[in-house]
Amino acid sequence: YLAVTDAAGAIVATSGWPAGKALPQIDAVFSLDDDDNPPRYDLALPIQLAGQTLGRLQLGLDLSRIVVARGNLLEQGLMIASGEMLLSLGLLLGIGHLITRQLSVLTTASLAVAKGQLTPAPVAEGEDDVGRLGAAFNTMSRAIAERVEQLTQASEETARIAKSLQERNTQLEHSHTALDTENRMRTDAQRELEVALGHI
Repeated sequence: YLAVTDAAGAIVATSGWPAGKALPQIDAVFSLDDDDNPPRYDLALPIQLAGQTLGRLQLGLDLSRIVVARGNLLEQGLMIASGEMLLSLGLLLGIGHLITRQLSVLTTASLAVAKGQLTPAPVAEGEDDVGRLGAAFNTMSRAIAERVEQLTQASEETARIAKSLQERNTQLEHSHTALDTENRMRTDAQRELEVALGHI
């Protein structure tokens, strides 16, 4: 609506405002949340000439389209935000599944090593943290396998040396027994010789 009032505040002319109805109060601030139906913004501008105020031009702007556009914008924003959240959730679930799958493989391999399977299948390696963890696990697994192989060889060598020492010990015992028997025979022969010499 448009309304023109004189300096005394009497309505001179109107357009879009019912005749005889008082003009609404001027809005102090612009707001889309007024209770007016339809929503409206009321403002007034002075009509001046040569520094003298002759009257006032009051107008009301219909905000219905702006309110509808704001509602549509909010709905679209909510839909976009919901879509982004669903997309982010799907992406996070995918990444989480990938990470937990690799960690599950590492856990399975670690349990296999703990149960004595010292040469598990190599796990996946990569440039990310989980991939580097997999590379470290593979390195550790290979080092353990090499160390176990060395210990096995050392144990076999120790067993071989122990068997050789046992055989040598057995030979020495036989030699000692033979020497002991030979020594007794010599002692007996010497006594017999002494006895024979004593009778002469």
